[in-house]
Amino acid sequence: MMTSEQIDLVRASFKELSLRGDELSEQFFTRLLTKQPMLRAILPRDQWQRTHELMGGLGMIVKGLGKINAIEPMLMEFGARAQRAGVMPQHYGIAREALVDTFRHLSGPQWTAEMEESWSGALNTVSSLVLLGAGRARARAA
Repeated sequence: MMTSEQIDLVRASFKELSLRGDELSEQFFTRLLTKQPMLRAILPRDQWQRTHELMGGLGMIVKGLGKINAIEPMLMEFGARAQRAGVMPQHYGIAREALVDTFRHLSGPQWTAEMEESWSGALNTVSSLVLLGAGRARARAA
């Protein structure tokens, strides 16, 4: 469970990071696809679409951090869709790492250990719900 201070920190840093959405998206997907090239076949090829989906998803997550139950169904549905598309559970850890690395790089000297802990906590919470949705989709398909 995230504290209100951690949620505020994530929201403030996202406000700054979102001003560089195109750069954030490009760096994130470069990191992700370098570590997991097989995801190229799953992800949209169009960089605008990737950026739009990434920034929209992050915005929804950041907005919903204080009321995670409200976004839980959307996160679980995302996990189910991603599972059907071929995303594997291990990809979420790689994506989380690539995203935090991108945030750290773009934030520069403003990045702190508290920001890293707060973002990691938020992304771990989100990942667990996405993975739950993926697992339920696998179970229904079996």
